[in-house]
Parts: sequence; C-alpha cells; structure tokens
Amino acid sequence: MLQALECVNRDDEVATSDLFSDLANYLSTGRTVPRRVWALGVLSDLSDLPDYGSEGRLSSGSGAPVDAGGKPLIFNVPESWDTAENDGERWRWAISESVRLRPEKETVALEQWARFLVQNYSVGT
Repeated sequence: MLQALECVNRDDEVATSDLFSDLANYLSTGRTVPRRVWALGVLSDLSDLPDYGSEGRLSSGSGAPVDAGGKPLIFNVPESWDTAENDGERWRWAISESVRLRPEKETVALEQWARFLVQNYSVGT
C-alpha cells in the first residue's frame, strides 16, 4: 500500500483518498476488536514483513487497551505517517488523509471512530 501511494497520481484525489482508506483498513483489520486492540499500540516495521503465521494467537485479555505501563492507549492523529508512535496513530492518520482529500467521507470516519471508542473504552471495559 505504501508503494502504491508513492506511485498514485496525487492529482487524482478520489484514487488517492481510496488508497488511504484501504491502508487504514489493512492496518485495523483484526486489530480493532476487544482482545486484539492492543496490537494497534505496536509500531510495526513494514520494511521487513514477518512470515505468514508468525504472529500467533496473542490476546490482551479483557478491558480497555493499555500500554506496558498500564496507561490507556490513546490513538491521536499524528502530523504524518513518519511521526506516528504506533499503528493506531498510523490508522488514524490514514483515515484523516482520506477525509482531507474527500470531505464527504468524514461522517463515515467519525462513526467508525465512535464505534471503536464505545467498543474498547466504554464503561463495560
């Protein structure tokens, strides 16, 4: 996806926005549900992809996602991909870029974020 973003015609805002949306989906797949959301707190090295199946079936247990120190994982929108502190921030940045290019996507992006917050940070966790 990062290579595709390097090659896309940036004047084609629809295609570029869709690539950012796809990137966000890839980053979040399987990582925005309880027991796996902790994985967004990792900053993956995407230059050296792991072998298939090397991740295993890890779980963080139950409750809101926290870092190693027990503080809640907060996924802010960073200024750029390179300044993101974890994959959760990369996810938020990719969504933000998609919306910047196609503002009509904002409502869907806000709903996705709200659902994520309720699912992982509500009183039930």
